[in-house]
Amino acid sequence: MNKTAKDNSVTFPTWKIVQLGTGLRTGMYFDAALHENNCLVEWWGDDLMRRVYISKQPLSVSLARITCKQLGLENEYVARELVYEKAIAAGLKPCPGEVGPQLRLQYLDQPVGETIYVGMEPVISSNDYPGIFVVQRGSAPKGMSPLDSMCSEAVVSTSGARNILDGTYGM
Repeated sequence: MNKTAKDNSVTFPTWKIVQLGTGLRTGMYFDAALHENNCLVEWWGDDLMRRVYISKQPLSVSLARITCKQLGLENEYVARELVYEKAIAAGLKPCPGEVGPQLRLQYLDQPVGETIYVGMEPVISSNDYPGIFVVQRGSAPKGMSPLDSMCSEAVVSTSGARNILDGTYGM
């Protein structure tokens, strides 16, 4: 974490740049592309993918990893709403929902054991449950699933629209 000398504010270095608006027009196209790349998508993830806005124009979103502690949140698990409140106060905002499936496709070399929670406005599933995307890699195939829970670590944006991404959420 870097602090600027002028105003003591926190700056977040870029972790990854994700491209949106890549030509995959619907959740069904994302589903096919994910399966072609040997990515496991849970049924609820499929459901959410069909409900997020997909950009029609190319757009780059810069993301940076940040812990809740860096946002001044000391507890091991913190409610998503509080994480978002603190991140917005730091000049960030939630990612577009498309970041979830695009990140899964653009981060195929994700290390085993890493879990990334996309900091986005929750999408209401077909069973009326709010969820966010989780991009993970266990010992099984690379995966993507939904979750709405709590956070101890987050990944956020550093440029452009200033989007929040990811973390370690726990039940």
